[in-house]
Amino acid sequence: MAATQAKAQFGLNRILIVDWDVHHGNGTQHLFEEDPSVLYFSVHRYDNGDFFPGSKDAAPQAVGRGAGKGFNVNVAWNLAWKDNVGMGDDEYLAAWQLILLPVALDFNPELILVSAGFDSAAGDVGGCSVTPAGFAQMTRMLQSVSPNIVLVLEGGYEPAVIAECTCACVRALLGDPLDLRTEVRPKKEACLSLERTLRSHGPFWASLASSECASSASIAPVIMLDVVGIGHTPPAEGAGNERQHEHSSDSHIQSKTVRARRRKKVDRAATGVSISTRNAAESNWKGDTKKLARRERQLGATLERIEALKRDLQGGKRMSRKECASLEEEDNLKWELEEVQAELAELTSLSRDDAIRMYAGCR
Repeated sequence: MAATQAKAQFGLNRILIVDWDVHHGNGTQHLFEEDPSVLYFSVHRYDNGDFFPGSKDAAPQAVGRGAGKGFNVNVAWNLAWKDNVGMGDDEYLAAWQLILLPVALDFNPELILVSAGFDSAAGDVGGCSVTPAGFAQMTRMLQSVSPNIVLVLEGGYEPAVIAECTCACVRALLGDPLDLRTEVRPKKEACLSLERTLRSHGPFWASLASSECASSASIAPVIMLDVVGIGHTPPAEGAGNERQHEHSSDSHIQSKTVRARRRKKVDRAATGVSISTRNAAESNWKGDTKKLARRERQLGATLERIEALKRDLQGGKRMSRKECASLEEEDNLKWELEEVQAELAELTSLSRDDAIRMYAGCR
């Protein structure tokens, strides 16, 4: 492991590992989750634990253990159903600006190692859409933290995509001029993921403390990127207007989609699905909706009991060990309730035919 060798041979005390591979680096996390000399930052698809490797250790609440608490940072993307684009430059650069750079500057690494897997690139299999320019800008932003940076190629699945993204990152490492974006507009699902990470790490990092209690609604729709002093080349004339028009069009399309879902509009019937499969899919949809609603009620009731315990504690009542343990679980239960409510809202917004297509796997 490069980080272990760097510590042993060069006596480094602070190493930052950045993992932008679309999968969570569970092996790397477990190696260093108790080590405060290694800050591990992973941005990955999570899909509420359903995306490979399918571990809850990839959740934003996994912040490290023991002395390493706060030194394990997970930005876990949950993609909306029918989102065939996934998270792209807007979302990844927002994660860099709002979370990675502030924490990295606080940590002040002597060396940055990047697990540079390009399966999160547009055109690869990860379901995301980061462009070569996006990877180049992420690299350049990391160079502003420390010039000692190593990108370790972890592949991807499309050779042409890998080659283009690799070349873009090498140009950044060589100091070539880049056309850096100065603002991004992350989608709603990304803002929620970013907010969860911010709340998880607010207690550990001074630079994030002010964002600890932020809600996803408080993350500005337009996030300004700090590109001063890192080789910013102004965009060509008219490029900003084109981008603004593109985002306006995207927002208009998304708004129409949301309104259609709220009306439970049936856009097209699920075809090519047998009656038995259709019935099973509908049954699973209704069953999952009931389970989530039941879990929502359970969590709400548990949190109400915790509020009662807190009032008793203020009144001077002594708590049992079990009651103290319940109080310590409050934050985790609140986060779980948010996840459940988000999943429940998505399922209840589906039309019957949408649900059949979703559960039958015919998008």
